[in-house]
Amino acid sequence: MPLALPLAVHDGLLMTTIDAPDPLVVRGTAGLLAAIPATLGFPPRDSLVQVCLAGPRAQVGPMGRVDLDPPHGATPREYADGVTGTLLTVARRHADSVVLVWYRSLVDRRPPLVDAMVGALDGAGISVRDVIAVSGGRYRHEGVSTSTPRVPPGPSYPLLGAGDPDVLRLRASAALRGRTILGDRDDLRRSIDGPAAGAALDRAWAEFDRCAGRAPQQLDDYAAELDLALVECASHHSLTARRAATIVLGLDDPALCSHLVARSVSARDEPWTAMLAACARQTPTELAGDLCALLALVAYCDGDGALAQVAVDRSLLSRSGHSMARLLMQVMAAGVHPDAVAARFRGAARPSDCGR
Repeated sequence: MPLALPLAVHDGLLMTTIDAPDPLVVRGTAGLLAAIPATLGFPPRDSLVQVCLAGPRAQVGPMGRVDLDPPHGATPREYADGVTGTLLTVARRHADSVVLVWYRSLVDRRPPLVDAMVGALDGAGISVRDVIAVSGGRYRHEGVSTSTPRVPPGPSYPLLGAGDPDVLRLRASAALRGRTILGDRDDLRRSIDGPAAGAALDRAWAEFDRCAGRAPQQLDDYAAELDLALVECASHHSLTARRAATIVLGLDDPALCSHLVARSVSARDEPWTAMLAACARQTPTELAGDLCALLALVAYCDGDGALAQVAVDRSLLSRSGHSMARLLMQVMAAGVHPDAVAARFRGAARPSDCGR
């Protein structure tokens, strides 16, 4: 049965969902698996992905990705309890049924986290349509039983290739929204990294110092800078260092910052996410707290939960107690609908003040 895929649905480590007016149809298991990298923004590795399905045509809703293995210092039981709770919260809100897909470079035993998730969903009365294992460019159906300790030695099937029409349509749809499918989650993180140490970082600091005394003080001037930045980013996929510094320094002014927040969460037909990401690449980490919190907010409201997560990470790296970044972590964990978040922030609170 064809699966209707709204490409506005984007998720990363934690949850988000957003409705799409024109779903893109993909066909069968291979089509669904091709949609996962397009939705997350990168191909998962050593990951469990929960795909929420709803309605009579099994329309794809939120996707959530978590690492299969616990982080250093966490026990497998503690980790499983935490991530299954997060995934289950979103499934309860958005799914009639789910598909679980797990990724390993070498497939041997089914990871305990997969069985823990199957059990949690079953206990909540949510149907698991299938469990799929992906490895080495191939996939196989495992079924939902938790009683078999090893992956069944059934047939495996190839994933769709880069030239397949479904893959090309998924990539084209993502590109129309200004998104690129990167190699992995580390590539996504690097896509908003600031200048590296050395000459590049020195130049960035020098540009911020030069702009500090002549940044726009009036709202009309700042709004004009934002308009030029959107045009520049749409044309060149980057910003000059001067324009990026001007926009970032404006976040220190409450009126200018409020204007930027309100515009960026309201005008989804403009490339705000791409423009703010371009600013982030020009901004030293010490100055990036408010900017990356705003980038996380805009990405989340635009349905890009994976980018929102890495932007939150960078905001907290700049300022560990950043209130808006911490608030967004809670929002993503709770699976709050992006439209509800956007409505809240159209009141244009400052990124540094939100959540206090």
